[in-house]
Amino acid sequence: MSSDAQTRNEQGSSNPQLPPYPDALGHPLTHSIRTMHKPLMFRDNLCKHHDVSRSYFFGAGDIYNLSHPKLFKRVLIDNRESFGKSDDFRIAFGEGLVASEGGQWQQQRQILQPLFTQNKIDSYISGMTEQIHRRADSWESGMTIDLQREMRRLTLDTLFATLFGRKLALEGDSDIHNAAVQLHDWFTPTSYPLPEWVPTPARRRFKRGRSKLRRPHRKRASASTVGNCTHHESTAY
Repeated sequence: MSSDAQTRNEQGSSNPQLPPYPDALGHPLTHSIRTMHKPLMFRDNLCKHHDVSRSYFFGAGDIYNLSHPKLFKRVLIDNRESFGKSDDFRIAFGEGLVASEGGQWQQQRQILQPLFTQNKIDSYISGMTEQIHRRADSWESGMTIDLQREMRRLTLDTLFATLFGRKLALEGDSDIHNAAVQLHDWFTPTSYPLPEWVPTPARRRFKRGRSKLRRPHRKRASASTVGNCTHHESTAY
């Protein structure tokens, strides 16, 4: 954090050791409601004047927000062992590589390493290329497409074809595609700031989608062995 930012933080907080609650966001108890209404505007105002600023959500409590590249480097690289991942990682991604830390992360990384050797990656290329051409060939000249939808579907096409050995229908398998969309619902602005135990419609959709996508993954994991270890792949999400 720059010295100027430190000065601003000391002026904007009753505790000089803590980042401020930006005045533009109103009282901290209103932050949850404000971010539900306009999440992107809330984030912009939050980080507009401070390298580190503080917001308050009913479920999570105080959240510290960084807006300077040097601070990203400090958290993600220089002092990464001092910063843990939030429960959102565990909820959204299970106990897999993305969410795990420390010794558990090291163990999972070693188990999954054989899947990412050069030879193994080369073996994925033909399947990935096939899925790209398959979807692109379905687009007709002059056709208007929803690019976000198509790229999301292409990602699932590739994932299922290369890892699960299953070819999804180009315009079918709606249950799987809908489940993938539902994974985003955990972070719905009208739901995310609330305590985890609040059963919002968005969270129910998220849980249904997560359960749906775990089924083929578990089937594959039950039959997969990496080295001398079995079932570890089942923690991916």
